[in-house]
Amino acid sequence: TFGAGGTRNVCMFYWWTLGFCKCWNCSSTSSPHTVDKNAVVPFHLSAAPVIFTKKLENLDANEGDSVTLSCELSKPASVVWRHGDTVLESSSKYQLKQEGTSVQLIIYKLQGADSGEYSCDTGSQRTSAVLSVQDAQCEVTLTVKSKE
Repeated sequence: TFGAGGTRNVCMFYWWTLGFCKCWNCSSTSSPHTVDKNAVVPFHLSAAPVIFTKKLENLDANEGDSVTLSCELSKPASVVWRHGDTVLESSSKYQLKQEGTSVQLIIYKLQGADSGEYSCDTGSQRTSAVLSVQDAQCEVTLTVKSKE
């Protein structure tokens, strides 16, 4: 119910879709007349925003290993993965996976250059984590023999 200046307007909403509402039994009452009509009224319906229900976590790994960065969304949505400012795409180095609300970035054959900040961006929300890649450990064993 809404109105101004002695006018009373009543509108019952029976169903709606994104962007439009089917309005039935709308009436406008102002002395001395009453008008009843059906109408389709445009309105703005905002969808609930996508949020991260599980954010990325920092990781430590060794050169040569593979790692998986993963996060969860409140509902399925497209995401963009970045390493620093570089947008990542599926390749022999990176695998981008998404199943419903679960999103993953798999990085193969880690190298020192893979260290840094990785982010997952929905356009309205962003989560990030730091990957630290450690140099491969080399173990050298020396055997000393005496000459006698």
